[in-house]
Amino acid sequence: MGILSHRFPLVVLASATCFFVRGTAASEGSPPGVAIAASVPGDPDDIPLPAGVKSVRPLRQDTTVFASPGPGGARRGTLEGDAIVPLMGTSRAPGCSGRWLQIGAEAWVCGDGARLSKDEPISIAMPVPESGLPFSYFFVGPRGSESYGNLHRAAEESPDTSEEAGFGLAIDEVREAYGARWGHTAKGRWVRLADLSAASPSAFEGAHVEGANELLQVAWTTADKTPIWSTEKLTGKPLRSLAAHVRLTVLEAFPERKLLKIRTPDAIGVPAIEGYGHLARNVTRPSVSAVPEGVGAGERWIDVDLASQTLVAYEGPLPVFATLVSTGRGKEGSDTVTPRGEHRIWVKLRSTTMANVEDEDAMSHYSLEEVPWVMFFDKAVGIHGAFWHRDFGRVRSHGCVNMAPKDAAWLFAWAGPALPVGFSAVLPSPSELGTMVRVR
Repeated sequence: MGILSHRFPLVVLASATCFFVRGTAASEGSPPGVAIAASVPGDPDDIPLPAGVKSVRPLRQDTTVFASPGPGGARRGTLEGDAIVPLMGTSRAPGCSGRWLQIGAEAWVCGDGARLSKDEPISIAMPVPESGLPFSYFFVGPRGSESYGNLHRAAEESPDTSEEAGFGLAIDEVREAYGARWGHTAKGRWVRLADLSAASPSAFEGAHVEGANELLQVAWTTADKTPIWSTEKLTGKPLRSLAAHVRLTVLEAFPERKLLKIRTPDAIGVPAIEGYGHLARNVTRPSVSAVPEGVGAGERWIDVDLASQTLVAYEGPLPVFATLVSTGRGKEGSDTVTPRGEHRIWVKLRSTTMANVEDEDAMSHYSLEEVPWVMFFDKAVGIHGAFWHRDFGRVRSHGCVNMAPKDAAWLFAWAGPALPVGFSAVLPSPSELGTMVRVR
């Protein structure tokens, strides 16, 4: 039987504001700010490069990028397996039997793990996917599933491995073969889609604001049924009951009584009303916070408030974005609570697998493939998108700061260091620090 194929769109972040298609050659020349010389600079005594070489293609996924040529240089990140990055120069240095290839201002790869190409570097800007997610995500059903490294062997041979019930898989391609539909995971395995259930990620989005006054007007419902009352006493029959994650406008605050006077949004057939909501019980709002020490004038930084389960992005003293998050549950100081403190993002990854399958003492095991938009700031504690729950505004995680997918994609693009075209991960450098994250 023939095999029909559909490939889902995959994206990588390229700058603080743009996304770029993977695996598509550009037709408009090199990326902005990158000049591809007719003759790539290198050692004049070295063997000349082939004529017309413009770019570099890694030979494998997650090829290491260094800040300078030689094994002693700091790591700068890793490359996607299908990246086409600009060739800007070459150098001979220890640690590489071939040339070191410069692919950015502070980015070098060993030529032993890459090949030279005459193709233009990838540089086509694309919008953020509507879902905010780089893959389609599924969960393995209660009976588990079998998976194959090669789909053509699926009808005749034993499976290469088994997928455990409840584990999350990232699917980048779907095919029809042997009377069934199959999903290709980001890890290179084929699984019957009939054995999986599609994830239902949240479509929630935070609020873009301009300054403290706008920030203080933002609030959200956090309970599944949030009553809005006509009086400050919060008694009698509610005016209306709202679902979780409805954005409200704060008209007046009474912190000592944990009370907000709010206005609900206009909706089709449902006019806005003014009433009162209980702050902390079923309504939450972000607060204004002072700039941490060590943050420069106008520098971007992130504030995570554990009490309100909110995150606010700042540029200097000015808040520019606010949203709901889910932080770690557990007692203060436990392994699963989000630790308080101030740290800078030390690595950003477009996606990475998160699992505890090697922890023999764990009460239960989990594995989530290609968790998106990951920014680690305190060892293995980070900010990332979550496709497996919708409980934003409530404590939920194993220690990380969970965000709705669209919010996580925006924050990943906004925070430093920027992920260059073709990179799967990037580390800060002296000229581009990681964004400060304060958890309080």
